[in-house]
Amino acid sequence: MKRIALLGALAPIFIFFVSGIAAAADEMVYRARPGDTLIGIGDRLLARPADWPKLVRPNRVSDPNRIQPGREIRIPLELLRSSSASAMVVHATGDVRRGAGKLEKGAELPEGSSLATGKDGYATLRLADGSLLNLQSGSEMKLERMRTYPGTEFVRSEVRLDAGRVEANARARAPGASRFEVRTRLATAAVRGTDFRVNAGIDGKTTAAEVLTGTVALGGGAQADANAVMLAAGFGSVVDENRVPRPAAQLLSAPDLSGLATLQERVVVRLRFAETAGASAYRIQVADDAEFRSVLREEVLRAPDVRITGLADGEYHFRARALAPSGLEGRDASSAFRIKARPEPPFASSPAPRGKVRADEVVLEWTANPDAASYRLQIAADEAFRNPVRNEPAVRDTRYRLSGVKFGSYFWRIASTKGTNDNGPWGDVQSFSFLPPPANPEPPSETADSFVFRWPGEPGQRFLLQIAPDETFARPTRSIETSEPAATIARPQPGIYFLRVRATDPDGFVGPFTRAQRFEVKRIDPPQPMLRDGAGSAVTTSDGRPLLLQ
Repeated sequence: MKRIALLGALAPIFIFFVSGIAAAADEMVYRARPGDTLIGIGDRLLARPADWPKLVRPNRVSDPNRIQPGREIRIPLELLRSSSASAMVVHATGDVRRGAGKLEKGAELPEGSSLATGKDGYATLRLADGSLLNLQSGSEMKLERMRTYPGTEFVRSEVRLDAGRVEANARARAPGASRFEVRTRLATAAVRGTDFRVNAGIDGKTTAAEVLTGTVALGGGAQADANAVMLAAGFGSVVDENRVPRPAAQLLSAPDLSGLATLQERVVVRLRFAETAGASAYRIQVADDAEFRSVLREEVLRAPDVRITGLADGEYHFRARALAPSGLEGRDASSAFRIKARPEPPFASSPAPRGKVRADEVVLEWTANPDAASYRLQIAADEAFRNPVRNEPAVRDTRYRLSGVKFGSYFWRIASTKGTNDNGPWGDVQSFSFLPPPANPEPPSETADSFVFRWPGEPGQRFLLQIAPDETFARPTRSIETSEPAATIARPQPGIYFLRVRATDPDGFVGPFTRAQRFEVKRIDPPQPMLRDGAGSAVTTSDGRPLLLQ
């Protein structure tokens, strides 16, 4: 195999596709047709037809007027007639620029064009031979040479990558029928009919090459053949400023995405997958096409835990690859998912999560979603909602009164409905305990100098007893805290009083006060002295009653 000619200091390292290339990269192979002569070939293909004699010796043509059909004629590219070609922007996302102007889908880029992508930029170009070139975010590239050759199918595409990354899908063509190169300061990828990646990094101090299909030879320096490293599909290598490629390294295996949810019901998409052995980071991409020509999001993460915002409801494709500490990026894994996160569910506000309700009914409340015409509500005794005790398809208000069910533990969830049929996803499941309301205290028992109050209680509860002269309890006359369901107070002044009790459970839940109970403190008149005789005995009436002093 003839060595590919390199272009001075710009490309002291080279990469070329080794399988089936029949000509050097600076030559085109022409297959003779019946009736061909070198003069006729010169008239049709050469920039200067009179240069046809330059084809005689290299091709060992004994008779330039008689060429056997099918014979291969090697023609140096410098002799061929050529025309400039353009690349087409088939997709552009985010910050994609040509000079100071923004690039849009459908734009044509002539030979010599430079383009750059920002942090969120991504562009896919279709070259003249149908090959696709994906310029990743944070990259700079120039279309140095884009040529077609009239009278042939030969296409020449040479791209200089100054920073960042490209992913190329080179169109398979017959041997010698095209030339496609991606060059960096340190390396050149010259390929045919293969999928590969080139990463020039941010500072240009390394170039990484990864081969996905086909075979690539990577060499460098004056002793290129001696330094060459063969890269089969699934292998890569890194070249640094010493211009000696590292030994071929196997690319990390594709991440396992089998556990990813195919339906995403939140505006923040969460994708978690298992770690890949040997990975130091992960590159993830989200696109709206399975070929990832239209990439919408791209990020490098330290852990396989992805959060993505800003995507509308719809169908998407997710791709991930593991990065080795060397910088080589592994094989791709992809998975499709769908977002149905809108209209967003409202936020549940009452009862509090895992709260307790001691009452005759439970009032469920939630926030209002301005996009919602109504709300779907489900309440069940099981978290899977297999047998809901309430299934309300169209609640117009932002509250619902639950009554007529047994006391116990319940789960509930709420969803928004836009219009008549656009049902949003369920919100997070909430739970609460529905408990009997607190029992009212028993009527107090009294003595001449005290009142004793008793009420039902549960082990571990603490209680607050309040006594006030009115039902509003605006100014309680007594507030007693106790760990027992009973309290004794000194006998109040005569009058009408109200009492209520509130229990605090061992877990800190503060229950409601009981209904206000009314009780009366009556006046007790002091005993009057009795009339006594001279011996000190009580004087009584005829029926035995004592006579009191008036």
